Amino acid sequence: MLALTAGLALSASANIDRTGRSSGGHPRAKLNQGVKYLSVQVGGKESRDVCAKWEKNLGVGPLRTHLTAEFKHPNGENPLESVSVSGYVADVSYEATRTLSEKESGTAVQLSYSAPGGVQLTANGVVHGVVDGKVDVETLSAFHVAGPVNVQTSWMPLSERLRVKIGRGGTRHRCPISLQTEFEPKAAEPVATASYQVGMRHEFGYGRKLRGRIQLPAGGSDGLIWTEYMDSRVDPRATWFAKASMPVTRSVSADERPGFERVTLSLRRAWQW
Repeated sequence: MLALTAGLALSASANIDRTGRSSGGHPRAKLNQGVKYLSVQVGGKESRDVCAKWEKNLGVGPLRTHLTAEFKHPNGENPLESVSVSGYVADVSYEATRTLSEKESGTAVQLSYSAPGGVQLTANGVVHGVVDGKVDVETLSAFHVAGPVNVQTSWMPLSERLRVKIGRGGTRHRCPISLQTEFEPKAAEPVATASYQVGMRHEFGYGRKLRGRIQLPAGGSDGLIWTEYMDSRVDPRATWFAKASMPVTRSVSADERPGFERVTLSLRRAWQW
């Protein structure tokens, strides 16, 4: 039988959302008109954490972009944690994020292109500086949108690993079950370096969703099982999120079996006014 160690950690957080009219980036717009989305969260990894996110649409000449700023307290001397911009240029969508809390972390950039025939091409990388122009390409992926079930392949040049995901699905038609594996093709034993993920999602009518995932990293590292239930019908003024996660200790020898260590429960409420 699998060993089960008694342990329960309970945490709670609350979200406050404020949605306003977008000003279209006019420099004379008032704050309540220019704010498109503002969220405040109390709690998180540390019970003292206070996080806030502010978003606004901006117009720079013919280019329109979406600005997002995230704040966190306590966060050292600078409460501004990250700044990101996103938008479209022709048929290419972009998103650039700069994390200010980490020194010399670079700017994370994602580019996506929808080719004719439903082929989606995506590139993720990190730009380390404008002067030297050093760019680290982290992921190159491609998949064909053919309904709720399709195959997405991703190549990671830095680690020389290949990722294959079945059940990627589109935005409106997602596969209820997805399978993902990641391995190093050039390794002597690719199976030993492979990691696996199994995901599930289900909708119980309008406003009620259940999703979960089993994560098993490569190399015998500890895994994780989590499930989350979202309900926006039980409370007419808010959306409730209940999440349970459980780390899994994988066996280190042939005579041992994996065991569960502890369960973490979190309850979150998001409301608008």
